[in-house]
Amino acid sequence: MVGSFTANAMNGGFTNGDYAPPPSTHAAQLVREHAPSTRAGQANDAAVTFGQLLQEILSGEAPPETDVEINYKLIQVVTEAGIDVLSKGDPFATWDTLLPQAMDCIAVIQATIVRQPEVLLVGSSVSTESSRPPHLLLWLFPKLLTATFQSRCRSLCDPVSELLASAITALAKPLDWWEHAETVLDVYRDCIEELASELFNRSSAHGLTSFEVALPPARSIGLGSEVDEASLSALPVGTQLRIGDETSAVTALIVLLRAMYAVLNSQTGRFYMRKAVVPLRVSLYEITHRVLIYLLSRQELASSELNTSFLERILELYCALTSPTPSGSDSPRRASWPP
Repeated sequence: MVGSFTANAMNGGFTNGDYAPPPSTHAAQLVREHAPSTRAGQANDAAVTFGQLLQEILSGEAPPETDVEINYKLIQVVTEAGIDVLSKGDPFATWDTLLPQAMDCIAVIQATIVRQPEVLLVGSSVSTESSRPPHLLLWLFPKLLTATFQSRCRSLCDPVSELLASAITALAKPLDWWEHAETVLDVYRDCIEELASELFNRSSAHGLTSFEVALPPARSIGLGSEVDEASLSALPVGTQLRIGDETSAVTALIVLLRAMYAVLNSQTGRFYMRKAVVPLRVSLYEITHRVLIYLLSRQELASSELNTSFLERILELYCALTSPTPSGSDSPRRASWPP
C-alpha cells in the first residue's frame, strides 16, 4: 500500500472523504474529528478535545495505530491544526496553550515516524523516486522550520531538530529504505551549505545585503538547475521555503546543524555511515566554526538577546564536535532556547 495513496491533502485538495478512517484508535478519532473541514464547523472548545487526543496518543496506554494511511493523515491533520496555526499571525492567539500543544504535535509526528517509518513514503514511488526526498517530508520540512522563526517559538527548535533527525534514523533501519534515508541526509546537507554560503558570502563590514534562500535547494529535490512547471507539479504545494531575513536563516541553520549532529551520533547513523561519518563530522565542524565566527562579527546582532542565544547554541555544538562523543549520546547537551 505504501506509495499507492493519492496525497490530495498535500496539494490543497481536502475533502471529507480524505479523512474518514474507522474509529478504531485515538489516531483515527483525531483524524476523523479534527480534519480541516470538520474543525471549520466545530465550536471553539474543539481544541480541548484535540489536545486531549494528542495526550492520549502520547501516553501509549492504548494500542497504536498501524494503518499507514491513517498515520499519514494523522501527521497532516496534526501539522495543520497544531503547527501551521503558529504562523497565522492571530493577534488573539493564546500562546500559553498553543506552544505546549505544538510540542505535543511534534512529539506525535516523531513517534509516528519512528514507529512506522514507511509513513514517510506514502505518496512517493518507493521503487523509482529514491533520488527524490519522500513527499510527506517535503511537505513537513518548510512547515516545521517556519514554526521556529517566531521569537516566542524558539522553544520548538530542539524538538524540530530531533524530529528532522528521526526521519533519517527511522528510514535507515530497514535495509530496503536506506537510499531514502541517504537522500534526506543529502537534502539537509544541501540546505546547510546553501544557508551558510548565502550568509557568509553576502555578509560584509557594511552589513548584510538583502538575500533570499530557497530550502530545500532545487538540486536537492530533483528539479535541477532549470525549474519547470511539470517538475514542480509532481511535488507537494509549498515544497520550497523562501527565507529572506538573517534571523530566520541563522535559526534554520542551527536547527539543521543540530539535526545532523543527532544523526551523526545515533546508533543507526554510526552503523550505516561508517564510510561517510568522518567527512560528515568534519564538514559539520567547519561550518559550525564559521557560523561561530560569523555571529561574533555581526555588530548588528552582537548586543541582542537573540544573538546571545544563537552563540550559546553554536558553542554547545562546536564543543560537542571537538570533544569525544560519549557512548550512546545522540545530541549535544541540552540547554533550552529562551521563551
